[in-house]
Amino acid sequence: MKLHQSKVMSHIDGFRWSMYIDGRYWLPRDCVGFFIYWKICEYFKPKSVLEIGVREGLSLGLFFEATNDDASFIGVDCNLTDLQLFNTLFKDHPKYSSIQFLEMDSKN
Repeated sequence: MKLHQSKVMSHIDGFRWSMYIDGRYWLPRDCVGFFIYWKICEYFKPKSVLEIGVREGLSLGLFFEATNDDASFIGVDCNLTDLQLFNTLFKDHPKYSSIQFLEMDSKN
């Protein structure tokens, strides 16, 4: 699969957790950042991914789609209530059961 074919990119407008400026939401990363994440996963093929600061799951979704089927994931955030879109996009995916979400403050 290519980045432009991913569920995350096809639903990018649904991830609205960034700054609201001038009447629109601005994402924290640009498409170059998404592409770099994707290529890192393609090249290194990580078996496990730890993301601290999951928020809505935008980056986690990219990692999720770009890694092999045997990868496992841990997502840490102090508030996991913003994962609705991520869960909607990926709840039926076979890899979904490999995700462990931890609700905790990563500063402590």
